[in-house]
Amino acid sequence: MTLVVDLRRAFDSGLGTYIREVVPKVLQRLPGVPVLGVIARGDEDRHRTYLGDALNAWLPCNAVSLSVAEQWSLRRLLPPNAVFWATSLAHPLFTSHRLVATVHDVLQLALPAPSGASGLARLACRLYFESLRQRAQVLLFNSNFTQTQYTRWVGSGRGNGVVTPLGVDTRRWQPDPAVAASSVAEASKVTPYFMCVGNFRAHKNLPVLLDAYARLSDTLPHELWLVGRAHGFRTEESALLARVRSMAPRVRYLGEVNDLRLRECVAAATALIMPSMSEGFGLPVLEAMASGCPVIASSAGALPEAGADVALYFDPADSLTLGQRLFRVANLTADERGQLVGRGLAHAKLHSWERTADTTAGALSALFQPLAAK
Repeated sequence: MTLVVDLRRAFDSGLGTYIREVVPKVLQRLPGVPVLGVIARGDEDRHRTYLGDALNAWLPCNAVSLSVAEQWSLRRLLPPNAVFWATSLAHPLFTSHRLVATVHDVLQLALPAPSGASGLARLACRLYFESLRQRAQVLLFNSNFTQTQYTRWVGSGRGNGVVTPLGVDTRRWQPDPAVAASSVAEASKVTPYFMCVGNFRAHKNLPVLLDAYARLSDTLPHELWLVGRAHGFRTEESALLARVRSMAPRVRYLGEVNDLRLRECVAAATALIMPSMSEGFGLPVLEAMASGCPVIASSAGALPEAGADVALYFDPADSLTLGQRLFRVANLTADERGQLVGRGLAHAKLHSWERTADTTAGALSALFQPLAAK
């Protein structure tokens, strides 16, 4: 049998981190298994940066995700003995091939419009989820919350469900001591700020954050920095962006930033805020803790799984309590902040990508046991 991995979204934010971190480590744990990668045509060199020579061959596919053309392309590309690993929702519908799927969330079904997908998009997603329910032999859930939501909104499938919590590379996110030391002299010149990382989608709940910040803006010197994409989500992101711009210069919209810039911004923030109404996991929580940044998160979705008892929580509909959390973190003593940061670093170290790869490879290996025995 041959493992075929969908790598096309390896350079997206969030999902891309999962693919780049987990797939290579899983392949190391499946020695002797032939591996093919589905990629966009011409992207071979980009994928080699994180995969090296781990793949036997590339399968170019330029069809639009979740389209009829994609269905035809995937069926044409897959060899008869393929085990297809759907790292996103995209997969050959009701395929006769063996199917493994990573389920990151079911927000398209669980959230009402306009928070969720449009009516047509919801129908399409329901079709794909039903295909997974019927055909997937292994379902990899990134949190217990996602698994519970899947059962509620999709149903119990025939496949083996395994929770494979996400991880964080603490070495990459931990601030460079040399850089930190060179920044000490400049620190007093920089206005302190809170940080929020997330696209301008309705379920990210940015209006509640803006309400909470507006109440405090006269009592705290802190700015609010927002990072993420603001367009293309079929919701009222244009009105939200207009509100953000009306609150300048105290509220800064940085747009999409590269990984290095993101790490620098998070490490220097007074706190990272995750106000979401739902999250399949909440990777920025672990990334912030690994960088020494306290976290204020809503109590919704899987965020309490990601933050455990280290993050400070609030009801996602309660801007008043969020404001109280902001005020509290902004006024921590040096000792109090040091203790909170230390707990966050210790918590982040418990969530390695190696652990994610171990549980993922363990779930996949059962499909290749006859091959391994040879």
